[in-house]
Amino acid sequence: MVGDRVDTAVRKLYSSGYAALDKGELQEASRLAARCLRVARPASYWYFGALGLRCWVVNYLGDDEAVERDAASLVAGDTGTDQPWFDGLAHLNLALMHERRGRQAQAAEHFALAARAYSACRLEPGQPAEWTLVYEYFAAVSRSRATGDVSALDAFLSRLAQNESEGGEVEQVSLAARLALRHARGEDVRDDALEATRAGISRALLGPVLLVGQPQGRRAL
Repeated sequence: MVGDRVDTAVRKLYSSGYAALDKGELQEASRLAARCLRVARPASYWYFGALGLRCWVVNYLGDDEAVERDAASLVAGDTGTDQPWFDGLAHLNLALMHERRGRQAQAAEHFALAARAYSACRLEPGQPAEWTLVYEYFAAVSRSRATGDVSALDAFLSRLAQNESEGGEVEQVSLAARLALRHARGEDVRDDALEATRAGISRALLGPVLLVGQPQGRRAL
């Protein structure tokens, strides 16, 4: 019973943390991630989930040392069947950090590792089917950034267009993928991405666009 109450509290902190991140309230998201880490049972899914949340937050804050620290903890963690998801999150954030610092070779290496990890993600029993689209989106955008070839994003969007579902995760992923493709083709889509955040699109999904060229120590609001 105590464990159930702890998990419920942690889930609320985790959800509130991502909500704060999506609204651009980075200090609040950081505070909630820290509380989540203190309350969560060590080595539990929610503990590593909070690490992943904080990894996004510190990347938006431009804290490279914190990105590297949290990414290393995610890769080193024993997360069982969730390992590909957390590995993908870690390597994607490292790739975006290196890209922001102008280290293109290191960025490409981590984008390739992220693409491999996300491609290995599989749904667990009870998880929404739409989550597969999130895995495929992050795999496609990472592969595109690793190679400079936009065909992976093109193919993903073509498959997405055939999906009859509307709203929710599908709509968010579709918009993020279109912005990522436009960016990959050389367009400046930052203002459109910021507008998308005001419409409720996840800043994690938009990270590959919003974190591009973000100077160290400056917040991407």
